[in-house]
Amino acid sequence: GHITVPISKVSDFMANPVAYVAEHCGVTEDHYNAWLEHYHAPICTATNADGSFCGENINRVEAPIDFHIGETDCCHKHRGNAVPNLKVAGS
Repeated sequence: GHITVPISKVSDFMANPVAYVAEHCGVTEDHYNAWLEHYHAPICTATNADGSFCGENINRVEAPIDFHIGETDCCHKHRGNAVPNLKVAGS
């Protein structure tokens, strides 16, 4: 979606757009970046028992506040019982 930036907040937005949008969405910047990566590529981020990356297609979470690392970024097989394969945003 889109947000409207009040004129009084334009400098905050221009200084760090991601942090501004994350705050607007009610999440941290790191959480927002993880959600954004999920949003663009909704795949399971968990690692299989053999160390391989799962990568199974999963449902996209539409809102950052509804995104939960280790749950909504994993397939049913890995949800809640595996350590997600966390990546640094932009890598």
